[in-house]
Amino acid sequence: MTTEELFQSLEFSRIREEIEKEAISAPGRELVRALTILHDRELIALQLNWVAEMVNLLSYDDSFPISEIRDSRGVIRKAAHEGSQLMLEEFSGLYRNLVAVRKIAGYLKSRTEKCPDLSKLIPRLHPFPDLENVINHAIDIDAAAIKDQASPELYRIRKELSRSADRVRKRMAAIAETHKDWLQEAVVTMREGRMVLPLKEEYRGRIAGLIHDRSATGATLFVEPLEIIEMNNRIRELSLQEKREIDRILRELTGLVRVHLFDIEENLSALAALDFIHAKARFALRLKAQKPELSGRILNILNGRHPILLMKFQDSGKVVPLNLTIGDDFHILVITGPNAGGKTVALKTVGLLSLMTQAGLLVSADEYSQFPVFDQIFVDIGDWQSVEQDLSTFTAHMNRLGEILVKATPRSLVLIDEIGTGTDPTEGAALAMAFLEMLGEIGCLTVITTHQGALKAFAYELEGAENGSMVFNEETLLPTYQFRTGIPGSSYAFE
Repeated sequence: MTTEELFQSLEFSRIREEIEKEAISAPGRELVRALTILHDRELIALQLNWVAEMVNLLSYDDSFPISEIRDSRGVIRKAAHEGSQLMLEEFSGLYRNLVAVRKIAGYLKSRTEKCPDLSKLIPRLHPFPDLENVINHAIDIDAAAIKDQASPELYRIRKELSRSADRVRKRMAAIAETHKDWLQEAVVTMREGRMVLPLKEEYRGRIAGLIHDRSATGATLFVEPLEIIEMNNRIRELSLQEKREIDRILRELTGLVRVHLFDIEENLSALAALDFIHAKARFALRLKAQKPELSGRILNILNGRHPILLMKFQDSGKVVPLNLTIGDDFHILVITGPNAGGKTVALKTVGLLSLMTQAGLLVSADEYSQFPVFDQIFVDIGDWQSVEQDLSTFTAHMNRLGEILVKATPRSLVLIDEIGTGTDPTEGAALAMAFLEMLGEIGCLTVITTHQGALKAFAYELEGAENGSMVFNEETLLPTYQFRTGIPGSSYAFE
């Protein structure tokens, strides 16, 4: 079973999808999609601390200033080329990231006591207030337009351009008023960047000038009066000067960005990481999740709830909590109970919360819940392999058990749903017993579910094993979905 197949089997893929919804940037979403389990205890602890500190900030402090992140990776690659020129929209994204870096760095610096581990990310943030100010001085970020004050030359050009355009408009308005009977409308319009009048076809030649266009019906000619041509030429010339000056300013600004490109790229990486942490924290708040403790061997779930059931039902009161401990007095747990009584959900809850812990996520369980750092997690739930390889359910099941025996170590977690099914009950029980004996020798933490009565007695005899069951209400004959340790259950098949 590959890691992705493990994630599908325990529905960890669904957890990633939900966290991805909370990310606000493309780089942040990519980090969520790449989310996987870790095996370095210190790194897991650090990531859990990051998320827990972010949850604390989101719950009890001012909002985290991360809403301005933009994906500027393509812009950074473009700016790296000597002589390149960034566009106004590209500067807008860069500027917003510079603002976000400055705000986040200041936010974290003022809260180092509240978030000591998050504050360790501050050295990865490089504010550039001078570059930020230069860009803001030259560019209207919201409008994605160059400001008049970007340079003295641009100010002069635009001033003259405004005056020239006013003179043309006034003269054109006068001409239109004088010859309004010859026009479709006494209005000035634009064609090919030049001011023209809409002359009726039947009055062609009455106004001396150049015809730039005609209407689709041919009834209207768009004429530039001769006396306006030089004035329009001047406007055209000034417009070209304006464009050249804007290009010069953008190239100059791009050069300033290029000087700081390494740090700007590191900023984007840090912002993506913070977006990732922020998304995990927002997801944790949705679940009211808590930071688990990393243990040596004991797996102790306190009021654990399957996170996907929590999301489905919203009200945590509808999801019966799981309290389960393994790894202290015993390392093999055999869960029995009625069909549809919650055995598989309990098994998946153990697996999914373990995966979440090793992925640096807070878990939907009470504080002080404990999870080891497993070297491998093995799962056999359903017949995922039989579908892919066209094997019978039982053959796939046996192949999977064989793989577990070869690869499992004392630091592994093994989860098997309905062990020994798909064949004769007596043979299935015998195979299951042999398998559990071998797992007992390996010493890995193992949780299995079964309806095989023989395995209940075997669990009492096998060293390091214990029975557990899903409680059944014998008066209503309905499952309660509550787990208890030390007492085997019944399938109630004939009740």
